[in-house]
This record gives sequence, C-alpha cells and structure tokens, in this order.
Amino acid sequence: MQIDGSPYTDDVRWREGTWGMLGPGISATINNRYNFKFAFNINSAGFQPEYFNANYLNNRAIYYNASDEDLEFPLITEQIDMLNSFDISSNSDATEFLVPKEIHPILSKTFNAFPAFGFTTEFGYTYKNIVDMSALISLFIQNKSNTLNQLAAFEIGGIGTYYSIGANISIKDNVLKHISFLDFYLSNIFFWSVDDVDKMLYGVKMGFKLPLRLMLILDIGQVFYDYNLVNDKMKMLNAGIEIKMDF
Repeated sequence: MQIDGSPYTDDVRWREGTWGMLGPGISATINNRYNFKFAFNINSAGFQPEYFNANYLNNRAIYYNASDEDLEFPLITEQIDMLNSFDISSNSDATEFLVPKEIHPILSKTFNAFPAFGFTTEFGYTYKNIVDMSALISLFIQNKSNTLNQLAAFEIGGIGTYYSIGANISIKDNVLKHISFLDFYLSNIFFWSVDDVDKMLYGVKMGFKLPLRLMLILDIGQVFYDYNLVNDKMKMLNAGIEIKMDF
C-alpha cells in the first residue's frame, strides 16, 4: 500500500509485488590487498533488502500489540481482516497479534511506503593472506514529493532514511592451531534508527578441524527478540552447531 500527497491523500495504491536492484556499480582492487566497491540502490515501495538474511529465523514471526503503537498509515478493511487472522489476544479486544515478517512492516513506523534510492559502499582489506577485514554501509532515501527540498536543506533525518551496516573480521586457516577459520561479524539491515534492532546480529563463528576431513562449526551470536511477548525486544543468545565434510 502507498499513500501519497501533502501530507497524505486518500489515494490508496496497491502493489502485487516488490523489487530491488543493486547496481550499476564499480569495484577496484589495489595491490591485491585493498578492495573498494560502490553501487547504487534502487528499490520499489515496500521492498526490504536481504529479506532472507542470517537473522530471518529469529524474526519471521513478530509480536505486535496494537494498544502500544500508533500506525504511521491507516489500515483499510482488507488489511484489518487479514490482521485479525493472527490475533492471539486472551480476551476479545483484538489487540495482541503474532504476525509474519512480511506483514509487520505495514504496522511499523519504519514502513517504506515510497520508492527508495541510495548507494552501497564496501571496503575490504587482506593482511598477508592471514586476515580478511571488510566494512559495508548502505543508505536508502525514500522518494517522497518533498524529498529534494529536504535534501537541499540538509534535513536528511526527516525524509525517511534507512541504513544497512556490516563488518567482518576473518582469520584464515593455518593461523590458529586446530582452527580452520575464526570470524567476527556484525550486521543490521534496513534499519531506521539505533533503536531499530529487529535485524541486528553480531557474534563469532569458528571452525574446528576433526579427523576424516570433518569440520565442527560453532556459531554464537547475539540477536534481539521479544521472547517474553511484552513488546520489548531484548538481547538473546543464539547458538548453532554444524558438521561439515570436505570431499
């Protein structure tokens, strides 16, 4: 759904799908150690970059309490009927819901109801083929009717801006004894402010060498989830174990 106008009109527009594009872009490598990348972001209204990200399983269902939040955009009858199918209220007031990730954006103040454009840039560095380091940042700006005027006035924070960040430090094989790799990572995707932590993820991932060409992979990360269903996203430790075989 998209509502536009000044400030808004009753013009409701429907989309049957969304799309996003990263590009065109450029990449440059210097001395086989430094790598620079730059590309443009072009997204339709409602598109969420990296929807199926590493944190998807932790936020594919999201608790929503209608009495605690004010909607940025009014819901129409069809949307209200759809929302009611996810009602988990203990009484008949229909204020508590457990909604899928694809529905939650229309209930959030961070919903991108307009097309967004921007850029992504990434810097990478390799130290003696031992350690790889990289950092990424993306900026997305909603294309509203008054966007250009606000940009000219340097009022970036009030025009619907979104960000993505990522950082990774990877220690390669044959550096630490019995360790195939050791990765430290941090990411947050398409967030609005420092309080928007639904998709934030940081932690460490390591691989241990085992006999018979096997590898034990341990992933310990910190995520944010409303596991008590109190409309308060709190830190939660997330751990995973894998066994990998090289043929």
